[in-house]
Amino acid sequence: MGCMKPLDPGVMVCPSCSHDNSIGNPPGALAAGTVLGDRYLVGKMERQSGLITAYLGWDTKKNSRVCIEEFMPAPFARRGEDGVTLQVSPEHQPRYKTLLSDMADRWKRLAGITSKALPRIRELIQLHNTVYCITDYHQAVPLEAYLEQRGALEWGETKTLMMPVFSLVSQIHNLGLVHCGISPDNITVDDRAQLRLTGFALPELRTAGTDLPPELYAGYSAPEQYSKSQWQGEWTDIYALGAILYRILVGQDPVAAARRTKLDPLLAVAAQKPAVPANVSEAILRAMEVDKKRRFVSVDQFTAALLEETASNTAVFRPAQ
Repeated sequence: MGCMKPLDPGVMVCPSCSHDNSIGNPPGALAAGTVLGDRYLVGKMERQSGLITAYLGWDTKKNSRVCIEEFMPAPFARRGEDGVTLQVSPEHQPRYKTLLSDMADRWKRLAGITSKALPRIRELIQLHNTVYCITDYHQAVPLEAYLEQRGALEWGETKTLMMPVFSLVSQIHNLGLVHCGISPDNITVDDRAQLRLTGFALPELRTAGTDLPPELYAGYSAPEQYSKSQWQGEWTDIYALGAILYRILVGQDPVAAARRTKLDPLLAVAAQKPAVPANVSEAILRAMEVDKKRRFVSVDQFTAALLEETASNTAVFRPAQ
């Protein structure tokens, strides 16, 4: 990731990250230098989906970096002449308002969670006919990049890395929410090997066949996400968590769900990594069952199956209720 802080007058290239601010953000994104709520300075655009645009930012009151996420559903809204306000045509107003309300509610509920595996939400700002979510900034890399450098990990290290994420997902489910996008692209790793779950959106974005361009992750999105006629729920995140463990332990992505519905060539982890405990390998296979009815009914049950061999570890890593 690049950095974000105010530059001296006339300086266009950041001395810390070498980003050239004269290039500007892509069309449709907020311009670098936009100020939100008389406090947050918008910087470089980091990523964009059919629902959310994310930027690096600067908190001018606390003089610290932040991450800024803007609700911006491209199929239904466009940037106004002022370059900031979102404009929505009358025929799209009902759908836009529903999505906006759902996203704002999701962010509000996530703000009530305290977890080291979740970037802290500082503030929600409703402005310019949309909502912005301001979160703490952490210098980190995607889990995928971390694993490409490290290679496959042993179960002991994997357990230490992933259990805080399992605990967080359990808390999210207790709020009646599901992530539906858990993947190595939406988990970051900092220099202390602390994992954080990011990329929160709405289930509509992670489902094929809806009125939003689908954001699916081959190998990590569950079979039910490839059809809008199937229900998603906790079992969808359980599938993704199993796939993440598979990726970390085996060193390669699992077979994509679209292929598994026709032919299930997924090999057990223990068949490829004999050092992995049998109960762990079996738990991952159950979490990744094509038929959602055969998966674990909760993240807590999945966690218990992973840790059943060592009672002391179960006590240490039990997800928060």
